[in-house]
Amino acid sequence: MTRDEAKDYIRGDLENYLNARKINTRKNFKCLVKEHEHDRARPGMSYNAGTNKAHCFKCNSDYDTFDLIGAETGRTGLDLFNYAYSLYNLDVDGAEAYDTNKAPVEKPRREEKPTPQIRHYDFTDLIEKAHQDGRARPYFRSRGLTDEIIDKYKLGYADSYNALLKDYPELQSKSKKEGLYNYILPYLNNDGTCSYFLAEISDRSQVDEWNGKYRKMKAALDIDGTEYSHPAHIFNERYLKGNSPKFVFVCEGIYDALSYETAGIPAVAFIGTGHVRFLTICKHYRPGTHFIITLDNDGPGSEATEKVKKGLSELGMAFTIANPATKAKDANEALTTDKESFIEAVQMTVQEAQEAQDTIDAQEEAEREAQKADYLKTSAASHLPEFMKGIDASVNTPCIPTGFYALDRILDGGLYEGLYIIGAISSLGKTSFVLQIADQIAQSKQDILIFSLEMARTELMAKSISRLTILNATDPRDAKTARGITDGKRYLSYSKAEGRLISEAMLTYGKYAEHIYINEGMGDIGVKEIRDMIAKHTNLIGSKPVVIIDYLQILAPAEPRATDKQNMDKAVMELKRISRDYKLPVIAISSFNRASYDRGVKMEAFKESGAIEYSSDVLMGMQFKGVAENNDFDIDEAKRKDPRDIEVKILKNRNGATGDTIPFQFYQRFSYFKVA
Repeated sequence: MTRDEAKDYIRGDLENYLNARKINTRKNFKCLVKEHEHDRARPGMSYNAGTNKAHCFKCNSDYDTFDLIGAETGRTGLDLFNYAYSLYNLDVDGAEAYDTNKAPVEKPRREEKPTPQIRHYDFTDLIEKAHQDGRARPYFRSRGLTDEIIDKYKLGYADSYNALLKDYPELQSKSKKEGLYNYILPYLNNDGTCSYFLAEISDRSQVDEWNGKYRKMKAALDIDGTEYSHPAHIFNERYLKGNSPKFVFVCEGIYDALSYETAGIPAVAFIGTGHVRFLTICKHYRPGTHFIITLDNDGPGSEATEKVKKGLSELGMAFTIANPATKAKDANEALTTDKESFIEAVQMTVQEAQEAQDTIDAQEEAEREAQKADYLKTSAASHLPEFMKGIDASVNTPCIPTGFYALDRILDGGLYEGLYIIGAISSLGKTSFVLQIADQIAQSKQDILIFSLEMARTELMAKSISRLTILNATDPRDAKTARGITDGKRYLSYSKAEGRLISEAMLTYGKYAEHIYINEGMGDIGVKEIRDMIAKHTNLIGSKPVVIIDYLQILAPAEPRATDKQNMDKAVMELKRISRDYKLPVIAISSFNRASYDRGVKMEAFKESGAIEYSSDVLMGMQFKGVAENNDFDIDEAKRKDPRDIEVKILKNRNGATGDTIPFQFYQRFSYFKVA
């Protein structure tokens, strides 16, 4: 048993631990904490079955089994745990043999209360001798037990304790009454081995009253020879460990368990309040058994039944509630009254339990088959038809060229389904570069869906028209900036050539602007809104657009209380999922962290998110030409150039080469990029 299993086992045995000290857990009792000794004249503790802890009224604290052992013995830390393992006779992995006589390591015990010492005895010869004495056999037969059961459990007889235990003087009864029969009944140790205890009985009524519920272990004494009560155990506990039987009856008394055994069905007995231990063992060993619960119909029995039902349900273990002895007080009385009817009733109960188990098995098998069917759908073979269908569909859906030949060559022809991220420092032309790609794609009658989270729609339109003026101008001096186009007052001073150039640019823009859809937003557009708008466009227009987000860092957060990194990671992964679900390209613009402003672009330059590196299909960075090679690069001087020398570097390309750099000349005043 591991240390954790041992600790759970001992903590779960608190009620038995208290019962062994003759404490009625249904009532308040004297406090067991040594420091509260002056208050022990009145009840100071109570047992809470719900929490399985003892509550102290004085300090308002709850105590588990270890707490109480420590409170009673003064032991703490590792010394307490090792002592408790020995007290329960548990074989714990890695724990050394423990001398219970030694004083606590951290806190000495008082001399007037010596540490209890558990002494273990080998009663093999004693039990065999008692079993060979046949004088008890008629009595056991009168209880309905067969010779097979009597021999199996080696039930026996002895004239007296003293005669039986002549070699064990410390175990001889000091209060032996004359004329009592002394039958030997079985008892199962923690380790699964079988030892035995004695029952002093004079007639049937006394046996019925006792019936295994209230007994004392004679094999455990304090060091001063005073009898020491051992916590209650489960009769036939071995059925709950290892190779468990298919069906096991669960009852309260040993004679009831032996009666079911006589009927041919394995049975365990709680011996009083052993349901806590029963559930603890089930939790540790997970027996593959269908339990048939046949506890008494009185108050304590009904309460224990509910606890067992709840515990087994939480553990996911199969059980049924039954009572084959409906016409008798208990199973043993039913056996002795009408053995054939009792055995028939037991067999009928098992048959009903089998039917219930068959239903459970059928449901589990159906669920397993359904899960298997779903899982098989994830195999590559199941997706092969869809894969081939996608190939056929791609014949009519070629890649989308960006309009920059050098870039398209690196991207294997242009844009495909996937997530493309373009990053740069501020004012380097990220928006202008992506907007020019959008215009060049739209000219081929491919829809573009732009989510502009910073600039107004008019600003983007003005940038596009400004670029067209420089492209169409016979005299570059006639070209107009975005501000020059949107400022109506300036038109009064424009020449006819300048006015004509603006009009021609607007006319050219109008020829493909019907394929450009611009959504403005500032803090109110997130990935959900992007997904919804894509669905709306696809449904209403009937085409899949190229999606552009400008820019990532100002997307509305999915979770306002999450960190920037957490929200960014989620946004990037959702954009990747959108590209996959709708099978379209998604281009997202990203800013750089400030540490990257005066050096060449690298993966770590992208703000807040490691997901950008891992989720993107293509990752591009924009930089000034020469910044990567020159440690003394002057960015301000580079910005003053007209045109500026810009490079686009391929940092990641899932389906192609990386590391390539494409040189551009950027005419910043006109939002125009030209391949150098």
